[in-house]
Amino acid sequence: FAVLALSIGIKIWQGLFYKKVSAKIDSQALVASAKDSFNDVYTTLAVLVSAFIEGVTGLRIDGYIGFLIAAYIIYSGLQLIREFINELMGMRPSQTEIDEMKNVLSKMETIVGYHDLLIHNYGPSQTFASVHIEIDDRWDLNKAHQTIDAIEAKFKEELDVNLVCHIDPVNLYDPTQQFVHQTIKKIIRSFDASLKVHDIRLVTHGEEPKILFDLV
Repeated sequence: FAVLALSIGIKIWQGLFYKKVSAKIDSQALVASAKDSFNDVYTTLAVLVSAFIEGVTGLRIDGYIGFLIAAYIIYSGLQLIREFINELMGMRPSQTEIDEMKNVLSKMETIVGYHDLLIHNYGPSQTFASVHIEIDDRWDLNKAHQTIDAIEAKFKEELDVNLVCHIDPVNLYDPTQQFVHQTIKKIIRSFDASLKVHDIRLVTHGEEPKILFDLV
């Protein structure tokens, strides 16, 4: 009994230690180790309780208690598997994370705008994102490249997010382009105000002009 009681105390300390460290470094592996330690505590405690009750009353309940402990261990194991699968396949980021990324992009005064922000979360320090950055089409490649590099570096430094940017040049000064932009947006809103349109382009190469855009 003394040895079993000592092992319970050690396992409780071990489980609490793993739990504390896992919270600091956000490690699912240590979360699993903590649960495993506590499962050992429950199993050993069940043996002690069963032995005590049998010694006092003569009732043999170790089989029933063992069944309940086994069911709990299976349940906790399935929970861990589900969490690991979520990290492996990718999880939806929290609304706070999304808002933080949008806030950084909205404060970038050198860009015209952004759209198609896609985020993939695969665990601690494993968040990847991509976004389309709208820039003045009069910029040269060097200026565009420097701007994109600055945005990607800012995401990594402030949010620990690995960002990849795609450049969308926007014509801000051609009256025809501006008329097309405003007309397309007005038509789309007349059908559904929740719809958003971007990447509006007036292609004049070829026999007839073409209007291209993305609708989401």
